[in-house]
Amino acid sequence: MWTVAYRKYFGLWTNLAKTSGLSEDESKDVVQSIITGILCEPKREFESLDHVRNYVAKSVFNRVKVVRARNGKKTAWQEDTEIRFAIHPDEYSGDEVTLRESLCAAVSSLSRKDFNILKMRFFSGFTLAQVGEFLDMPISTVKSREDAILKKIRKKLHRSGF
Repeated sequence: MWTVAYRKYFGLWTNLAKTSGLSEDESKDVVQSIITGILCEPKREFESLDHVRNYVAKSVFNRVKVVRARNGKKTAWQEDTEIRFAIHPDEYSGDEVTLRESLCAAVSSLSRKDFNILKMRFFSGFTLAQVGEFLDMPISTVKSREDAILKKIRKKLHRSGF
């Protein structure tokens, strides 16, 4: 089962680590150390590939916090937002730069929990069910929070003239 899980989800797990601000090499190291640790636990059993995927993904989120703190990097999620919506003026027109700045400000104003939902749904491509599993929330709660988050962002963008 581990060979299949590794081949199928390694990219997903490393992308999770990268969306938290780690480099590609750091992301791979984090995922590989988690998998190695799990394989060294003989009592640990998994019911399915989904169970493996979710367990490792949760472990990645927890390990990223530790790695970033150890490396002396900021742990504030706003830094993550700034990276995601980095503005390169030479690539965008004036309106696009203003929109990206407004979007960055709107996303930065979200709570950490709301930002994690947004990041998992739209940056990492998880389904509502997967987000609910990772955050221990019912799917209906994830959906209503997602709707509220998007409404909040739209409202802030509207105030900015978009």
